[in-house]
Amino acid sequence: MGWSRSWSRSLGFGFAVLVALASAHAAPPACAPEIVGSWSGKVLDGGQIKDLSTKFSTQSGELTGSYHVEDSDGGYDGTLTDFSRLGPCAGSFLWHDRNGSGVVRVEFLPDYDRFDGLWGLGEPLMGHIFTGHRYRPVPIS
Repeated sequence: MGWSRSWSRSLGFGFAVLVALASAHAAPPACAPEIVGSWSGKVLDGGQIKDLSTKFSTQSGELTGSYHVEDSDGGYDGTLTDFSRLGPCAGSFLWHDRNGSGVVRVEFLPDYDRFDGLWGLGEPLMGHIFTGHRYRPVPIS
């Protein structure tokens, strides 16, 4: 009987861990339809403010993103994964690019025309901006 009770506790603990892991990556926020698409902004990179192009998507069922940092050598690309909701239209992602990986937190403003964010290796750092405004191509006449 003792092994049965112990095994049952282990199974219960394992189930609790699985539930916690499954909920760690939140579903897209309710504002996701408003934020999916292309954005242009700025990022602090190598001590300089550089142009940043970001694209958010829910195609995978989760909110994810990709970005391009413009640089003198043509720039580089990165990805935003593992979204965790922090507010009604705010959350954190794991960023991954040629410089490594870390955390970026973003908050979309109520009219969904801009987001403000900070990034860092383990935690976002003050002054490490990651921003965007809605990309709207200029019409050609």
